[in-house]
Amino acid sequence: MSRLCLVVLLSLAATASAAQQKKAGKAPPPPPAKAAQPEALAPPPAPEPVKAEVVKAEAPPAPMPAPEPAPVAASAPVVAAIEPTPAPVAARPRFEAGVKAGGIFPQVLGRLSTNFSVALDLAWLTPLVDGKLALAAEVAYSQPSHAETITDPRVPDTSYSYTVTERTLAVFIGPRFFFLPPGGRMVPWVSLGVRAQFIDSKLVGQAGVPFGLHDETGTHLAYGGNAGFGYRLGPGLLGLELQLISAPLDHLVTGQVDIGDLAVRAAYLFTF
Repeated sequence: MSRLCLVVLLSLAATASAAQQKKAGKAPPPPPAKAAQPEALAPPPAPEPVKAEVVKAEAPPAPMPAPEPAPVAASAPVVAAIEPTPAPVAARPRFEAGVKAGGIFPQVLGRLSTNFSVALDLAWLTPLVDGKLALAAEVAYSQPSHAETITDPRVPDTSYSYTVTERTLAVFIGPRFFFLPPGGRMVPWVSLGVRAQFIDSKLVGQAGVPFGLHDETGTHLAYGGNAGFGYRLGPGLLGLELQLISAPLDHLVTGQVDIGDLAVRAAYLFTF
């Protein structure tokens, strides 16, 4: 196709040149030899199909395998030490109350005879000295007596007899010290204090005929101490206590005497 266009352009150029020479009075040059008929041009070759280059996507590199952990040497199993659970601590008791019963022996100090003794006990367990110091109070009752026959030629039958009875209501107050915690299994204690005694002295006698009844009352102070030992049984302490009291007395029907005593009593004391 390009060759055909070139031939056409050459022909047009020759025609234009001849026209210009004619106008200038010059003989036209001989016509050029007839150009050889161009051969039919072969169609241009079809463009070769572009082969699409298939680019293979490279697969991502395979991940490197994780290094195997180094073998750990077998060791003895670790056993965690289990601490024993501490036993619950019992609450410290705050009060003590109980009863006491036993006998008294006034013979250690005077002429009165053995008799019974009963008492009510109450104590406040203070926080002092780790709860071992208490303030105690006790109310006790006893009625020891003394009987005697005396020879006297001045009276009928040359003798007379009498019986004196000391009815005593006593209130003992003082500190009490426990050598071991009061809430424990075994608890020894001691106490010191004063005792207020409300005494009713009764005297009856006869010398052939009755003398009648003579009565005298009074309030007197005494002093003394206790020592005991208790063993926890149930909600309280089962114990044994000794008490020594000195109680000077000066009544008309008795004279100057000491009606104190040594008491031996069993006790059961509730702690709460």
